[in-house]
Amino acid sequence: MYLYGFSHQPPVEPIRGRKTGVFHTAEIAHVFGVLRAPKDEPSPYGAVDSTLARTMSGAWLQFAKSSNPKGDGMPQWPRYATSSDQHMEFGDVIEAGSALQQASLDAFDLAFAQMRSFDRKARQKPSR
Repeated sequence: MYLYGFSHQPPVEPIRGRKTGVFHTAEIAHVFGVLRAPKDEPSPYGAVDSTLARTMSGAWLQFAKSSNPKGDGMPQWPRYATSSDQHMEFGDVIEAGSALQQASLDAFDLAFAQMRSFDRKARQKPSR
C-alpha cells in the first residue's frame, strides 16, 4: 500500500472568487495531466504544476503497470507501514514524509476510542 499527501496550492479555485486553499480533489488535474484554464482564459499553471503533473501521472501509470509507483527517474516512494507511517508528499517539493495529518488523525482515534468505550459501558449496564 502507498500513501500520499498533496500540499501544493493549485492556481485555480473550485469556487470562483473564494480562496479555499488546497482542497479535496486538487491533485486530480495533476494526476491526469489536464492542467487547463477555464475557457478563453490564459493558463494559470506554472513550472511547479508541470513538474508535479509529470511526476504524479508517471507514478500512477507505473503503479497501474506494476503495482509499484517507483520507476526510472521517479522519486523513492516508500511503501506504507504503520510502524514507519511514511508517505510521498506532492507539494512544491516532492519528497517522502511521515506522520501525514497526524494531529488530526490522532484526534479522530481518541474520539472513536471514547465512543467505543461509552458504547461498551452502555451495553454492560443491567436493565431494570
